[in-house]
Amino acid sequence: MIGVAAEYVIDPAARFSPWLGYGIGLEVSELEVDDPADGRDERVTSTGVTYARLSGGLDVREKVGFGPFVTVALGQFTSTETKLKGTGDFERRIEDRALHAWITLGARVVLNP
Repeated sequence: MIGVAAEYVIDPAARFSPWLGYGIGLEVSELEVDDPADGRDERVTSTGVTYARLSGGLDVREKVGFGPFVTVALGQFTSTETKLKGTGDFERRIEDRALHAWITLGARVVLNP
């Protein structure tokens, strides 16, 4: 994803510091199948817009801090391109678009001055 994002730290001086974030941008998803035994070489690339990427977490503030986070992104693919080796390239806009969501759970490291 390429875009812009902002984070707001609710209490940056606290040892346990919650934060919230929002982002928006362009996204690309790619799938590649390469099977020499079958002679298949295919690549499908879909592009679209992420309308909202909402994040939140809790940092434990130390010199090197850490903490869990969750991100939920809501987007929509608008075009797709398929490349088939030996057959050609096929590109089109997606007419019947549907919303999709990505959910990410993880941990992050925070370097504090």
